[in-house]
Amino acid sequence: MIEKRLLQRSSATVIAGSGTSGGRSCRIDARAKRSLIPGLAAACLAMLGTHYDAAWAGPMVTPQGISLVNISQASQFLVTGVPQVAVSRVDPNLIAVAWRKYGLPINTNAGANPGERTADCHVAVSTDGGQTFTDTDLMPILRQRTDPEMPTQPEPGLYYCNWPWVSIGDDRTIYAGGAMFTALGDIGWPGRPSTAPKQGRASVTTSRDDGRTWGQPTLGIKISHFAPGLTGLGCSNVLPCVSTPGGTDQWHTPWDNAMGVAASGSTTFYSKAGSHVVASADRAQSFGTVYQIQVPGWTFSAGALAAAGDLMVVPIIATSTPVGATCPCLGAATSTNRGATWPPKIIPPASDFNSSGTGDTARYPFGAIDPRNPSRYAVAAYTPDRRSVQVYWTQNNGDTWTKAAVGSIPNSGPLPITAPIARAGKIGLGYTTDGKLLVVWRVFQTPDNPNVAGGPGKFDTLAALLHGDSFGPTIRVSPKSSTYPIGTTVGASVPNAADYNLNNGGGDFSTWITGNQQFALVAFPYAPGGLVMDTYFAKIPLSIM
Repeated sequence: MIEKRLLQRSSATVIAGSGTSGGRSCRIDARAKRSLIPGLAAACLAMLGTHYDAAWAGPMVTPQGISLVNISQASQFLVTGVPQVAVSRVDPNLIAVAWRKYGLPINTNAGANPGERTADCHVAVSTDGGQTFTDTDLMPILRQRTDPEMPTQPEPGLYYCNWPWVSIGDDRTIYAGGAMFTALGDIGWPGRPSTAPKQGRASVTTSRDDGRTWGQPTLGIKISHFAPGLTGLGCSNVLPCVSTPGGTDQWHTPWDNAMGVAASGSTTFYSKAGSHVVASADRAQSFGTVYQIQVPGWTFSAGALAAAGDLMVVPIIATSTPVGATCPCLGAATSTNRGATWPPKIIPPASDFNSSGTGDTARYPFGAIDPRNPSRYAVAAYTPDRRSVQVYWTQNNGDTWTKAAVGSIPNSGPLPITAPIARAGKIGLGYTTDGKLLVVWRVFQTPDNPNVAGGPGKFDTLAALLHGDSFGPTIRVSPKSSTYPIGTTVGASVPNAADYNLNNGGGDFSTWITGNQQFALVAFPYAPGGLVMDTYFAKIPLSIM
């Protein structure tokens, strides 16, 4: 194991949580590289200053009894997002939150020179039930080259990170990682110092001591482990095909949308990138054959991976099938042979749900599995008008399905939402450790428009718990409405710069939920007043849901 204190110039940061008497709240060291905000963004951020609602700078509990902890505690020069939360199935006090930190303005084509960009993955671990967290910057760990299939070109090799994830095994092993990628490297761009294609890898690290130390990174999704005939990313001007068959050069290794899942009731860990998946039986130290989530004759996109026992499940939206269904079709594909085959199941007719996952890149639809019983799993999707969410679940491995829509948004009580809602987004689904089904989503007050800065307007995070065949009250998780910070709506003003859409918060793609026997646990972006967008952890008593 690698000692964290040797890897980090700044030691782990302790973040106080609500109800903590002896804890202290400190800012995470912002020594990481910061890009200067050019032009209008700089002026606007300067006017906003560093103060972002002091009432939220420390621990707090909402009037409903929801405990909130600011995990990231970022500044106005940074934006956080794509969080995940996991809880141990054997110790309800062991909780981990993965989160990503981007520097503003975002330039997805920046190099690795100091100050050009910040794109870092973190994981914060709590051993006291979410009262306090110890945060680890994973970058010094994940940048190590420990596998010959980790690229060295373009220099300095794997350097930036997106799509952080975390999962906890039944033996308390914490798995964490993200989509690591190189800087620069796109062939054919004037002034590039390298002709090597930009590429990435789905990196994994583990901790056996509750996050105090972390092991060297490993890779599961590797060209050398591909099943016979399998290929990776497609051929293009920036990813030329040199080897035969095309799509098997090292730069064709899938890496974006990385995920890791420690299957409950099993010693198996799965690493996923794009539609490729691979299994490990020895805590991610070695991996088997890489397979692709695919079904002959079917065309579909797959959402988040879930696993329990020997079963993997992914929700799918099919655009064509050989079974005569009217599509787009919502369904689920499962595998019991580590990804070699994926028998699919169709759930509702095309008119019963909204197939658009705009704004939820690579996380829609969303699936989850009961950690105690692999034959029980669920899929969440939007209602046809895209203004709410609904969940389909099965108790018999997909033979039959039941559906329930969430309840109305609270428009009275201690934290009402009275503004009209234009659409739902950023959906998430999870089971508690004892098999209760939870759903989380966000509601936006303005229609989505990628050409309008801050197009979604104000938004809130909501959650609900399934009781029998219907959901309980909709709970407002975010005490105040958020607005994407202005720094996420203005791209970098340098040659060949690239950015996300103006209205998605600098790559805000997901919300996450899980739970133990007493609480629902949520990780979500929170930006009250639109000044700074932090990653927050919420602990919601199941008794109020």
